[in-house]
Amino acid sequence: MAPILRPLTLADLPALYALDQRCFPPGIAYSQREIRDAVRLAPFGFHLACLEGATLAAFILTLRRADRGHVITLDVAPEFRRRGIGQALLLAAESHYREAGAGGMRLEAAVDNQAALAFYARLGYRVVRTLPRYYSARLDGLLLHKDFAPAAIAPGPAATS
Repeated sequence: MAPILRPLTLADLPALYALDQRCFPPGIAYSQREIRDAVRLAPFGFHLACLEGATLAAFILTLRRADRGHVITLDVAPEFRRRGIGQALLLAAESHYREAGAGGMRLEAAVDNQAALAFYARLGYRVVRTLPRYYSARLDGLLLHKDFAPAAIAPGPAATS
Protein backbone atom coordinates (compact mmCIF):
# COMPACT_ATOMS: atom_id res chain seq x y z
CA MET A 1 0.00 0.00 0.00
CA ALA A 2 1.36 3.41 -0.99
CA PRO A 3 1.81 6.03 1.75
CA ILE A 4 -0.85 8.73 1.96
CA LEU A 5 0.06 12.37 2.60
CA ARG A 6 -2.62 14.56 4.18
CA PRO A 7 -2.93 17.75 6.24
CA LEU A 8 -2.75 17.41 10.01
CA THR A 9 -5.72 18.07 12.28
CA LEU A 10 -6.16 18.51 16.02
CA ALA A 11 -7.48 14.93 16.11
CA ASP A 12 -3.93 13.81 15.22
CA LEU A 13 -2.43 15.30 18.41
CA PRO A 14 -2.11 12.08 20.45
CA ALA A 15 -0.38 10.26 17.58
CA LEU A 16 1.87 13.26 16.83
CA TYR A 17 2.97 13.49 20.44
CA ALA A 18 3.60 9.74 20.70
CA LEU A 19 5.69 9.74 17.53
CA ASP A 20 7.68 12.81 18.56
CA GLN A 21 8.51 11.12 21.89
CA ARG A 22 9.80 8.08 19.94
CA CYS A 23 11.87 10.15 17.54
CA PHE A 24 13.64 12.51 19.94
CA PRO A 25 15.17 12.26 23.41
CA PRO A 26 13.93 14.28 26.38
CA GLY A 27 15.00 17.88 26.04
CA ILE A 28 14.55 17.77 22.26
CA ALA A 29 11.11 16.13 21.97
CA TYR A 30 8.20 18.54 22.13
CA SER A 31 5.54 18.65 24.82
CA GLN A 32 1.90 17.97 24.02
CA ARG A 33 1.20 21.69 24.41
CA GLU A 34 3.98 22.70 22.01
CA ILE A 35 2.71 20.31 19.34
CA ARG A 36 -0.90 21.42 19.88
CA ASP A 37 0.09 25.09 19.61
CA ALA A 38 2.00 24.44 16.38
CA VAL A 39 -0.91 22.55 14.80
CA ARG A 40 -3.30 25.34 15.81
CA LEU A 41 -1.14 27.75 13.79
CA ALA A 42 -1.92 25.79 10.61
CA PRO A 43 -3.13 28.87 8.70
CA PHE A 44 0.38 30.33 9.11
CA GLY A 45 2.29 27.19 8.26
CA PHE A 46 2.36 23.94 6.41
CA HIS A 47 1.72 20.71 8.28
CA LEU A 48 1.53 17.29 6.70
CA ALA A 49 1.13 13.70 7.88
CA CYS A 50 2.26 10.54 6.14
CA LEU A 51 0.11 7.50 6.79
CA GLU A 52 1.07 3.90 6.06
CA GLY A 53 -2.30 2.21 6.29
CA ALA A 54 -3.80 3.49 9.53
CA THR A 55 -0.36 4.15 11.09
CA LEU A 56 1.16 7.61 11.37
CA ALA A 57 4.56 6.98 9.79
CA ALA A 58 5.81 10.57 9.75
CA PHE A 59 4.85 14.23 9.96
CA ILE A 60 6.23 17.70 9.41
CA LEU A 61 5.29 20.91 11.24
CA THR A 62 6.38 24.22 9.74
CA LEU A 63 5.67 27.94 10.03
CA ARG A 64 6.54 30.98 7.98
CA ARG A 65 9.09 33.18 9.74
CA ALA A 66 9.98 36.39 7.95
CA ASP A 67 11.06 35.43 4.43
CA ARG A 68 11.61 31.71 5.14
CA GLY A 69 9.70 28.59 5.91
CA HIS A 70 10.79 27.23 9.29
CA VAL A 71 10.74 23.50 10.02
CA ILE A 72 9.57 23.08 13.60
CA THR A 73 9.98 19.32 13.46
CA LEU A 74 10.22 16.51 10.93
CA ASP A 75 9.49 13.16 12.55
CA VAL A 76 9.76 9.75 10.87
CA ALA A 77 9.06 6.59 12.86
CA PRO A 78 12.22 4.45 13.05
CA GLU A 79 10.58 1.55 11.22
CA PHE A 80 9.68 3.83 8.29
CA ARG A 81 13.06 5.54 7.85
CA ARG A 82 15.14 5.25 4.68
CA ARG A 83 12.04 4.99 2.48
CA GLY A 84 12.02 8.58 1.23
CA ILE A 85 9.14 9.68 3.46
CA GLY A 86 11.07 12.41 5.27
CA GLN A 87 12.39 13.72 1.98
CA ALA A 88 8.88 13.74 0.47
CA LEU A 89 7.53 15.72 3.43
CA LEU A 90 10.39 18.22 3.40
CA LEU A 91 10.19 18.72 -0.37
CA ALA A 92 6.43 19.28 -0.10
CA ALA A 93 7.05 21.97 2.52
CA GLU A 94 9.76 23.56 0.38
CA SER A 95 7.39 23.61 -2.60
CA HIS A 96 4.67 25.23 -0.48
CA TYR A 97 6.96 28.02 0.72
CA ARG A 98 8.61 28.52 -2.67
CA GLU A 99 5.15 29.02 -4.24
CA ALA A 100 4.27 31.42 -1.39
CA GLY A 101 7.29 33.57 -2.28
CA ALA A 102 9.63 32.59 0.54
CA GLY A 103 13.35 32.95 -0.06
CA GLY A 104 14.23 29.62 1.50
CA MET A 105 13.88 27.32 4.48
CA ARG A 106 15.45 27.16 7.93
CA LEU A 107 15.60 24.60 10.71
CA GLU A 108 17.58 23.60 13.75
CA ALA A 109 19.25 20.27 14.47
CA ALA A 110 21.29 19.00 17.39
CA VAL A 111 25.04 18.98 16.79
CA ASP A 112 25.15 15.27 17.64
CA ASN A 113 22.34 14.19 15.27
CA GLN A 114 24.63 13.04 12.47
CA ALA A 115 21.90 11.20 10.55
CA ALA A 116 19.72 14.32 10.39
CA LEU A 117 22.64 16.57 9.49
CA ALA A 118 23.67 14.26 6.64
CA PHE A 119 20.05 14.09 5.43
CA TYR A 120 19.70 17.88 5.38
CA ALA A 121 23.08 18.34 3.69
CA ARG A 122 22.01 15.96 0.89
CA LEU A 123 18.97 18.18 0.35
CA GLY A 124 21.01 21.37 0.10
CA TYR A 125 20.87 22.72 3.65
CA ARG A 126 23.98 24.41 5.01
CA VAL A 127 25.01 25.24 8.55
CA VAL A 128 24.69 28.96 9.21
CA ARG A 129 25.79 29.03 12.83
CA THR A 130 26.00 27.17 16.10
CA LEU A 131 23.28 27.83 18.69
CA PRO A 132 24.96 27.38 22.10
CA ARG A 133 22.91 25.33 24.59
CA TYR A 134 19.91 25.39 22.23
CA TYR A 135 18.57 22.05 23.42
CA SER A 136 20.00 21.88 26.92
CA ALA A 137 22.83 23.17 29.03
CA ARG A 138 25.05 20.53 27.43
CA LEU A 139 23.72 20.26 23.87
CA ASP A 140 24.22 22.86 21.16
CA GLY A 141 22.08 23.17 18.08
CA LEU A 142 22.93 24.15 14.55
CA LEU A 143 20.91 26.59 12.47
CA LEU A 144 20.62 25.39 8.88
CA HIS A 145 19.37 27.30 5.85
CA LYS A 146 18.46 26.40 2.32
CA ASP A 147 18.07 29.26 -0.13
CA PHE A 148 15.66 28.92 -3.01
CA ALA A 149 16.92 29.86 -6.44
CA PRO A 150 15.20 32.97 -7.77
CA ALA A 151 12.34 32.16 -10.10
CA ALA A 152 13.35 32.37 -13.72
CA ILE A 153 11.74 35.26 -15.54
CA ALA A 154 10.46 34.31 -18.95
CA PRO A 155 11.85 36.57 -21.65
CA GLY A 156 9.36 38.98 -23.13
CA PRO A 157 8.65 39.24 -26.83
CA ALA A 158 11.66 40.20 -28.89
CA ALA A 159 11.74 43.82 -29.86
CA THR A 160 11.60 44.43 -33.56
CA SER A 161 12.76 47.53 -35.34
